[in-house]
Amino acid sequence: MLGALIVFVMILSWTGYWLILKGQLPVSDRVLMLLGTFLLVSSVLIPFLIIMKVLPSTFFLNFLSYEFILLGMMFFVFGIGGMGRSRIPNVGEAGLREYALGLQRLRKRSELNPTN
Repeated sequence: MLGALIVFVMILSWTGYWLILKGQLPVSDRVLMLLGTFLLVSSVLIPFLIIMKVLPSTFFLNFLSYEFILLGMMFFVFGIGGMGRSRIPNVGEAGLREYALGLQRLRKRSELNPTN
């Protein structure tokens, strides 16, 4: 019975992770970071409470803590990566042309005025 419960929790957590990764669940990057932080704090708190003898040391709690570490790290990393990706401006083709022309102007200036 306990094994079936552990398998169920594992399948449920990885299914949620897969849906978020595929974009089926509309979750913002900040929510992913906060969820990852909560899971990581919980993964530290559960073993601490087990050591202090507040919670009983069961295979399920130990496995749950391990699962929280994995999912928390993944959610946090994907949240940070998504925030970094969303800060890159979408300049389009005209912006790229303007950037290339600016580089050409700088190159011409440096050829006319060598500092070597």
